[in-house]
Amino acid sequence: MTTSIKPILHNGFEIKDGITVKNRIERVFFTDVYKLSDNSFFYLLLNIQPNEINDRRGRYEMIRIEKDRKEWIGLIVREHSVGQLSDIVKNLTTI
Repeated sequence: MTTSIKPILHNGFEIKDGITVKNRIERVFFTDVYKLSDNSFFYLLLNIQPNEINDRRGRYEMIRIEKDRKEWIGLIVREHSVGQLSDIVKNLTTI
């Protein structure tokens, strides 16, 4: 389910502590998935507002991204799969 919509984050964009975006690999479930310089992946959640997240267990390290006066939430994961992404979105938005 890859789309050709322009990525929000450009190649080389620093996520944190010198970890940068290599490239966007897909957009799925209203999420941009990026490959990072340390070979992990970054999920940029495009349709979930920071106040909608219910990560009560503190499972995920939420990273706020601000660009062009907009703010998104993202998280770094070691491996990427559509199933994992679906589970993460469900975990973050279900009370």
